[in-house]
Amino acid sequence: LDQLDYLELLYAQQEVLVQEESELQSLIQIKDQDPATWALQERQIKPPYTFVMLEKLRDDYDNAQERLELYTVELNSVREMADHAGEYDQDRNRERRRVEEQIRDSTDPTEHVRLSRELVTATLACEISRELKVLREFEVHVKELETLVQTHRVEAFRAGEQLIAQKVPFTENDLSALLSDLEVEKSKTQSQRTDLQNRISASIMRTSTGFGETEGNTIENNPRELHRQSMANLNESLADLVMLGHAWQLRFRWTNGQMDSNEEGDSRDQVARFIAHSDNSRKVLELRLKEMRQRLLHLDSMGGLPETQAESLVLREAIAIGDSRLILLNRVGRVLNRFDNQLAEASTTAQLSEKLSAFFAWAGDCWHYEVMAVDDRPITVGKIAIAILSLFGGVFISRRLSRMVGRKMLPRFGIHEGASMALQTIAFYCMVMICGFVTLDMLNIPLTVFTFLGGAAAIAVGF
Repeated sequence: LDQLDYLELLYAQQEVLVQEESELQSLIQIKDQDPATWALQERQIKPPYTFVMLEKLRDDYDNAQERLELYTVELNSVREMADHAGEYDQDRNRERRRVEEQIRDSTDPTEHVRLSRELVTATLACEISRELKVLREFEVHVKELETLVQTHRVEAFRAGEQLIAQKVPFTENDLSALLSDLEVEKSKTQSQRTDLQNRISASIMRTSTGFGETEGNTIENNPRELHRQSMANLNESLADLVMLGHAWQLRFRWTNGQMDSNEEGDSRDQVARFIAHSDNSRKVLELRLKEMRQRLLHLDSMGGLPETQAESLVLREAIAIGDSRLILLNRVGRVLNRFDNQLAEASTTAQLSEKLSAFFAWAGDCWHYEVMAVDDRPITVGKIAIAILSLFGGVFISRRLSRMVGRKMLPRFGIHEGASMALQTIAFYCMVMICGFVTLDMLNIPLTVFTFLGGAAAIAVGF
């Protein structure tokens, strides 16, 4: 009967998976749509776009990315379960074949009856293992569809973010809306803190709390410690909201170019400290929540005894407050990391720009470096470089022109080939000299420089 009940449960789970698979097949059609358009329609975002809309799309992208990573881990786990189900099915079938073999070889009627009953059980176990294998394989298929749909969602939210980011500035109205939302959250948190403080004061004045308070700062059987932790989480939530508001103001000023280089460096340091504080707070809070959940699970396993009901209520409230702060910390972390990435990209761009500026400045100094001066006219590296390039260019052009004159023009006048070659050479040197003089004149290099060079050449030849 237990096996039959389990088999019915497998069938029910398969039906649920078939419904999920049908829904996912309809969602998979988003890949045929424009990703950015789908994302904006999904979140009902319409023009005129605002920075607040852009941040919501970025939140959606981050959440979708985290869920995709979770789906990927779950897919690997489901595949392992499917492999185990396949191995289990093979084991059950081997067991069934073993019993069938024993029945064929058995001659004892009593043993035959026992083996027949065992065969019924083994056959039912094979049917269960087969359906379990089918279920696990279908779970893999459904999880692959979920991962595929989530991948398209990530791409769509990313495309929507990029589309809006090209058109949306960070205006004062956006900043005011963000800070206004934070003020509303602060007001709710303060009201919740006041209510908790009143209940703590009332519980201290009562002589009976429903369960005794133990010594030490442990959450077991200690409502006051739980209340203290809840109050600390609410106070820290208020501090986190203040930090988030300050981060938004810094980001607004930086985005709109209202910071100088010193303020930008200070902002980068502040954001780094905020991120470190947020990460540490999240790790500590996760450990506290894990401890509280373990304690609550232990109390629930005791069957809801009257002496544990009060502690369970306080634990549930503390966990709810902790979860709310954990959500806030995740949001703060996303905002800070985005700002930090923007600062890092701007810093990288600025460093590259500074390096390029320094290189061009060095190159400019080298280009205008004065090698010598003749007749109070400076001869720089740049002038020499241009003169050399111009001279090579003039030589190339002179050679082409002289060849054209010697091979095509002079033969038409009946000039002998030898004389034509001589005239071609003379024309080449003349054009080279003309190019040289024109180049020197264009660069304001005095011809007296060749007096010095000619003298040096004569001395060299004399030696």
